[in-house]
Amino acid sequence: MPYKDPEQGRNHRKEYYLKNKERILKNCSEYRKNNSDKLKKYFKQNYINNREEIRQKRKIYDMNNKEKLKIRKHLYYEKNKETISKKSKDYRNKNEEKLKIKNKIYRENNREILLEKKRLYRENNREQIRIKDRLNYHLHNEEIKQKRRRKNKMSYAEIGKLISKSKKGKPYIISEESDKIRRQKISIGGKIRFAKEKEKPSKGEILRREKIAKKKYKGGLKMANLRSRARRKQFGHENLNEPFENSHGHHIDKDHIVFIPKWLHKMEYHAMKKLETMERINTLVYYWLIMNQVMN
Repeated sequence: MPYKDPEQGRNHRKEYYLKNKERILKNCSEYRKNNSDKLKKYFKQNYINNREEIRQKRKIYDMNNKEKLKIRKHLYYEKNKETISKKSKDYRNKNEEKLKIKNKIYRENNREILLEKKRLYRENNREQIRIKDRLNYHLHNEEIKQKRRRKNKMSYAEIGKLISKSKKGKPYIISEESDKIRRQKISIGGKIRFAKEKEKPSKGEILRREKIAKKKYKGGLKMANLRSRARRKQFGHENLNEPFENSHGHHIDKDHIVFIPKWLHKMEYHAMKKLETMERINTLVYYWLIMNQVMN
């Protein structure tokens, strides 16, 4: 008998469902297996006849239940991670050409939107991008240089053997002997110049620096060095990882030390008194540790 009050009817259905839950689920599963084709046709026709209503209902449900859907998707992905990855790989391998065409069409139609997204991401994450680029260059130095040389038509060795003209108009040739000298080759405006390596300071330069230090610093260089050593003595020496070749010990704080490569330690000037500098270099150090997994 139907109930006049809808609440009484709902309560009666809930009680019946809870008492006979297992039996109802078995019957539903058997019906779906035996009548899968009929159900597919029914759902298709229903979607075609009521397309707009179904879409509106889905939008309203998605707007009101965003958090629930995120949690549900995350749980489903964790349970079926392997199957999803296999299906995605198989689909990409079978439909490589189709995906390329779709991506090209999407980029052409939505070029401005993508450029704006990139610009906003770079403005909001400048420091992270700078850190990643610099560490990527040092970790993959040779590969990046090879790519740049492939783009350039001529290599540095070929440029060095070319004939160039000076300001006076007289030609001069770079010989092979000059290549053997330890100098750094630099090309500026089509002209080839050489930068000499830094030599050690002579005795006269050392005395000159000591005189300048006496005027600026009390006690000269010796006292300045003693002060710096005394400061370092106050720091602790708890090593978080083991040293390796061409490594420097970096103080993350006054007590803890992390061994990192020399190029990374010299990348950013830092001091304990200046917190901004310590934050910059510590971000570099943490990113390098995560990439290489040096921590014990």
